[in-house]
Amino acid sequence: MKRLKLTKILTTLILVLSIIFQVGNAYASDDDTTSEKKDGTVIVHLGEVQDILEKTNSQTDDKLTDKDLEDRKLSLWKISDNADELKDYNAQLDKLEELNAMGLDDINSTYPDRYYATTYIEDGNLKAKTDTLTKGVYYVRGYRDNDKEILDISKNFMILMPSVNGKYDYDIYPKKDTSITITKVDEDDNSILLEGAQFKLYLSDGTPVNTINGKYDKNAEQEVLTTDKDGTITVTGLPNGSYYFEEIKAPEGYKITKSKTDVEIPRDMQVIITNKKVTGKYKFKKVSSQDNTPLENAQFVVQKKNSDGKFENVTKPYTQKDNYIVESNKDGIFEVDNLPFGTYYLQELKAPDGYVKLAQRIEFKIDGKNEDDKVLVIENTPNTPPGKTTPPGPNEPNSPKRISVPKTGDIVIFVLALAGALFVIMGIKMIRTKDNNSAA
Repeated sequence: MKRLKLTKILTTLILVLSIIFQVGNAYASDDDTTSEKKDGTVIVHLGEVQDILEKTNSQTDDKLTDKDLEDRKLSLWKISDNADELKDYNAQLDKLEELNAMGLDDINSTYPDRYYATTYIEDGNLKAKTDTLTKGVYYVRGYRDNDKEILDISKNFMILMPSVNGKYDYDIYPKKDTSITITKVDEDDNSILLEGAQFKLYLSDGTPVNTINGKYDKNAEQEVLTTDKDGTITVTGLPNGSYYFEEIKAPEGYKITKSKTDVEIPRDMQVIITNKKVTGKYKFKKVSSQDNTPLENAQFVVQKKNSDGKFENVTKPYTQKDNYIVESNKDGIFEVDNLPFGTYYLQELKAPDGYVKLAQRIEFKIDGKNEDDKVLVIENTPNTPPGKTTPPGPNEPNSPKRISVPKTGDIVIFVLALAGALFVIMGIKMIRTKDNNSAA
């Protein structure tokens, strides 16, 4: 008897546990269904009521109130059950262009699955909320109650349900004429704005972005974007999305340090991109104009022309305060180094002893070409009195013998002495002739 009673108790317990387990599975199944949401809603934020009224007033010259906004509606037409077929951005643009060209009757007949977004005012903002939407692609267009007037087609857009990141619920804000500005600066000194850097713009997947004069136009061609005198490039009218700028040419005197710069619109509206200066060197030799003798201790200051065409001293690299002064050694050699690419000038401060200081500047260009091979020879003229030439030194190779030139006062004495000698010789000859005649 006791054994039968125990069996009934165990059977009852197993039955209860089985029911609990099934109920638990049912709840778990409901939770799974909820987590895999198959529909969503869209709230479109049309803007602040006051702003909308002011813009409308400026167009109609009528005094409007909040009630005048009540007939502004949004319609959504389901154009596909497959959200994947329009994930490509260019495909979306092409489809939008096709739909925008269609009248309401054509859209209604082609895409009869139409939804309505009801408008309402909340916290001073005009909003429109849709019914529940299932998976697919939707075309959104503004209209009025009478279906006779279509709002600005530039504000029409498409919704992918779910979105590329798997979301079903959207909050969509008014589309603005988005733009991005990049500024090109010196890597070591961001106050130096760099002109002449060249870029091309791409979508993150490598698709070229087409522009005309910096304004987005999908029917245009991809253009080369060049930084202006302020070091900037501005591209306008870009849809929100992921892009990158590819630098294809650095400004003169600089090298590309980062060829690809990723940007996200509208998050990145101002982007700074740097370039590293490219530096080079130049070698010089100071010689005499008379015989190419190397000249020591010639001093020069390095200069450059400013934007006004005036000469300014260049500061010594890495000091940013001292003038860049160079001096020739015993072999007449000196050089400048670590100068950014560009055109420079040497202004002589001090000539070698016995030589005339140069009046003209010496121009040279740093361009990184043949730096170890080329030497610019700079000549100085000896500092000698007018009418006089400087003879070669006695120890110089192949120097001619030195000739002493008498002074002006010594010439008279020389002539008188020569004349006296002639008279003596003539007198001696006359005496000898006389003596010979007497003997005969």
